[in-house]
Amino acid sequence: MLDLSGFSSDLPRYDEAKMVYKGFEGSSSVQSIQFVPGKNVQITFKDSKTKENIEKHEYITINDVRCAVVGGGPKVQNVLIHHYPFEEDNHRLWIALSSFGEVRDIQYQHYPDLCSISTGTRVVKMVRNSPIPRSLDVGGYMCKTWYVGQPVECDICQGGHVSKNCPVKGKCRRCLESGHMARDCKNLPKSWGTRVSWWHCRRGLWHGWGRYCWCSGSYPC
Repeated sequence: MLDLSGFSSDLPRYDEAKMVYKGFEGSSSVQSIQFVPGKNVQITFKDSKTKENIEKHEYITINDVRCAVVGGGPKVQNVLIHHYPFEEDNHRLWIALSSFGEVRDIQYQHYPDLCSISTGTRVVKMVRNSPIPRSLDVGGYMCKTWYVGQPVECDICQGGHVSKNCPVKGKCRRCLESGHMARDCKNLPKSWGTRVSWWHCRRGLWHGWGRYCWCSGSYPC
């Protein structure tokens, strides 16, 4: 939707529609130019990509008139960060998320009936440029992220399904057999999920490759 309040009030709607159409260089993707109350015009396109590209802008110039794109510009959304310790500095989190877009603000989430008590979860306002993985390393802490529209990712194997449907659920994450846990496993490790191998931490426990070891405070070498 465009704000045409910058156009002359004496200009007929037909002339405004022609200017709007020419403003998109006579784009064949324009299907409808519909005037709505408030000196606004609703433009419908044949393809969603054209619409999405226009909505990235805050303003569009038509016939030398600067027209605001209603609801346009960078889309700020909330990203929830779980399992990052309450006492840790948010600067680390800011740096980690900056790889995925522009961070605007970080606040603590609070309980509805205990406004002075935080849940520990961070609510990050940011403009994403790329998807944020479900599992994210923030200063050595393996955190969980969530936002509207986030691609589905298994918390167990990082595959494209939810954890309850994971074929590895309930099995040893070293040998993929049932009946024991990885720390008690004496079998040879098997590849699974998106990981290709396993590693031993300094305490002799098995971990999926690339996963942080909480017991030894290290990553695979």
